[in-house]
Amino acid sequence: MDDGAGTIVKSNNRMYWGHKASVLGFPEQGVALDAIPVTDSSTHDSKTIYPHVVNLLNTYPELKDVVDTVLYDSAADDSELKKKFKKELGIDLKVSLNPRRKKEVSDNLSRGICKLTPYGYPVCLGGYELDYQGMRIEHEKYIYKAPLNNDGVSVCLDCIYKSECCPGATYGRVVTISFDLLPHIDSNDPPMAKRFKALMSKRPSVERMIKRLKCDLSDSRLSKTGNKSFKAYLDKTLIGYHILVRH
Repeated sequence: MDDGAGTIVKSNNRMYWGHKASVLGFPEQGVALDAIPVTDSSTHDSKTIYPHVVNLLNTYPELKDVVDTVLYDSAADDSELKKKFKKELGIDLKVSLNPRRKKEVSDNLSRGICKLTPYGYPVCLGGYELDYQGMRIEHEKYIYKAPLNNDGVSVCLDCIYKSECCPGATYGRVVTISFDLLPHIDSNDPPMAKRFKALMSKRPSVERMIKRLKCDLSDSRLSKTGNKSFKAYLDKTLIGYHILVRH
């Protein structure tokens, strides 16, 4: 009986029967601090991150004064989970945006804008996705500007739709989008902002941690079944990993 194993879905056409582990580490170091088995591999990823962080902080209480932000993927894009992290741990949970089947908006948009993507970007008649610039908090609007071409000039100036979109614009089109059109986006921490993107660019480092544990230091296949064997496998690999890092 392979307790703990389950169907792990990577995409519509990629599903595996196996065990799942939760891995935590500092992104700029790329060193795994902890790796534990998930009791049931079919468990959604959003259910594993909080208890693992709690377990890590209880095991290494000195980290409580160091960790103020946790980065995760879109699986944990849940307002209640973010509140739980902040209220109970004093930690900000930053995750990639998950539009959750939100559709493109095509009504009540500014002149020359044909649609608004679920990720918070307006697309003009010329097919260009406008760049996020900031917001006017007092008016509850996001600000966007047309991108530049390879010569550093606004794409609007040579656009065939300029006459109907921005005939008087000298430096390119600027539009505002009401917060109401993007209710699933947190205006206090919009994922379109450069600071948010810069922070989330560090998150994929966990994939390198997993690769080192799974591929560089051991086999990706278990020789024994069950969660206890999987935990022993992870513990052994993690110990060897940190011995190598230390020496």
